Amino acid sequence: MLVLSSVVALVAGLTTLVYTYVGYPLLLAVLSVVDGSDSSDDDPGARRDADPPDADADAFAPSVTMVVAAHNEEDVVEEKLDNTRAIEYDGAFECIVVSDSTDRTDDLVRRHAGPDTRLLALDERRGKSHALNRAVEEADGDVLVFSDANTMYEPDAVAELVAPLADDSVGCTTGSLRLVDEEGSTTESAYWKYELTIRKLESKLGTTVSVNGGMLALRREEYRHLPEQALADDLVVALQQAAAGRRVVFAEDARGTERTTGDLWSEYDRRVRIGAGNYQALAWFRELLDPRNGVVALEFASHKALRWCMPAVLLATLVANVTVVVLAPSAPAAALLGAQLSCYGLAGVGMASERARSSSSLVALPAYFLSMNLAFAAGFRKFLSGPGVEVWKSTRSVEE
Repeated sequence: MLVLSSVVALVAGLTTLVYTYVGYPLLLAVLSVVDGSDSSDDDPGARRDADPPDADADAFAPSVTMVVAAHNEEDVVEEKLDNTRAIEYDGAFECIVVSDSTDRTDDLVRRHAGPDTRLLALDERRGKSHALNRAVEEADGDVLVFSDANTMYEPDAVAELVAPLADDSVGCTTGSLRLVDEEGSTTESAYWKYELTIRKLESKLGTTVSVNGGMLALRREEYRHLPEQALADDLVVALQQAAAGRRVVFAEDARGTERTTGDLWSEYDRRVRIGAGNYQALAWFRELLDPRNGVVALEFASHKALRWCMPAVLLATLVANVTVVVLAPSAPAAALLGAQLSCYGLAGVGMASERARSSSSLVALPAYFLSMNLAFAAGFRKFLSGPGVEVWKSTRSVEE
């Protein structure tokens, strides 16, 4: 009985792993082709892509407030404000920097303040969600664009980000970020490119469930107060819109760059925090897993929930494989165990050595994958410890 149970657990674990990272993207690709072939230009309800109706696209330019949450960003905040002034947008545009900084950030923002740029200084640190809620209260724009101090927009990015909101069915939009290091060189990982591809495929089906807080837009009237204990504010904003029946669109042409250090361990704490926030979101929005929600349920389960369960899946698969090898030895089971141990070995080498990670993707990918799942496991423990308000850190020291 133990052997049979272990075989079942092993097969289930492998199936879940393969489906989550390979099968689901392939399913999206197939569904997007089928959905496109079924759509008809004669049926207005069939239009499900990210573009607004052509008749309204040129005229749609609502007033915009960009909200930049900052804590001790003195090294990049001036560059961010210069970048903001270079944005080309036909409608009214303003930028609010909401800050609880203890360095020179506030002074630098005041130096650049003007009719379109202002500082909202907070007296105490009560978390990023609190900061965003306060900034939204001060915003004048009809559309909110949330950004980070280390996220630099292309001149037309705001226009591209706002354009899909001309469609009333769209609740919020997110853009396409390219990761760069301190010198401006591209540091995009294979995993990040893979993630953006999934967002694009999901959006082709009408909606996605994955966004980036450095480039996120929604109508101010549809903003919902964020719980102050929320640890993944951008995900909560997106899921609030999805729960209200509105679409979340990946605006691929809304482009920008996000500066990172490129170091595996410098972002571990961020991943733990985001992991805890993910489990919060799963608890708060579990109704989205109801199959009656259609494509949203498929995406939330496949793109999010299954990934968040992956630490348990990986552990169960390894234990089941060891059990089968010990109690019912066979060449396939031994080969599979050897493959698992080899992957973990490569991951261990990559996690221990930055040089090994930088020299070979064969080491870097397993290291990234394992560190991410270790952070998720730690995040789950943090989630179980109970609610609390999390203060945010500089987006450069714990980068995306």
